[in-house]
Amino acid sequence: TVKGELKLVDTKRENSTGLLMVNFELAEVAEWSFVLENDLGEQVVVGYEASSRQLYVDRSSSGKLDFEIQFADKMKAPRISQDGSMDVTLLIDVESIEMFAHGGLTCMLAIFFAQKPLNCFSLKSSNVGTLLFDSIIYQA
Repeated sequence: TVKGELKLVDTKRENSTGLLMVNFELAEVAEWSFVLENDLGEQVVVGYEASSRQLYVDRSSSGKLDFEIQFADKMKAPRISQDGSMDVTLLIDVESIEMFAHGGLTCMLAIFFAQKPLNCFSLKSSNVGTLLFDSIIYQA
């Protein structure tokens, strides 16, 4: 159960390859976000908005953004599954993140250009909710 924030990786940890996989299953569909960040305040946020039933990737604070006007826009994809639970797999590299939700029914890919590695990872619940996980698997 997570109310607020669950840190998965400390900022002092180094991941030389940048490769990371996170799988989690929510027992109940709830609003959540997965934040990748560094000590410069750069971050990429992947999450689920319950009100719009959409998954998203927000890289508006991810580092270099000025080369294309729409690069910083929040990307959204609909939650297709009607299940009461949610499974998500995140594949993270030095400058990219892929999200697969509901057994691959919803997929998203985003690249980002942070000045320093995004080496702090956390799962957050919404301000009003608690996340009930069936499992969280983290592999670096």
